[in-house]
Amino acid sequence: MGTFGAYTEDRMAVAQTILAQLGGAGRLAMMVGAKNFVSTPNSVSFKLGGGAKKGINGVRITLDPSDTYTVQFLKISRASGRVSSIGLPAAAPRVVAEFTDVYADRLMDVFEQATGFYLTLTPRR
Repeated sequence: MGTFGAYTEDRMAVAQTILAQLGGAGRLAMMVGAKNFVSTPNSVSFKLGGGAKKGINGVRITLDPSDTYTVQFLKISRASGRVSSIGLPAAAPRVVAEFTDVYADRLMDVFEQATGFYLTLTPRR
């Protein structure tokens, strides 16, 4: 396998691990309407369906060098990522809430607290 293939597998490994710690991409899609999953070498981002607290409609989870996570909850406007008619970037996603030094076993709790969405049908405690 070439270098590109190894890079892609490593990139996906971090994203798959993060998603697995939240119950998996399928569960996220079913329970909270998650879609448009995007991975980087150390993070995963996705959009949420409507109805989350504070207008949150995006999530970015980044693996930090300390083996903890930084979780950002975003409000992404329709203009985010687009270029205005005069060539300037349109509004960037706004960070509504950010949690740092989050351990893997707390990811679900942080997600549920910030969004108001539950990731399981039965109590986890």
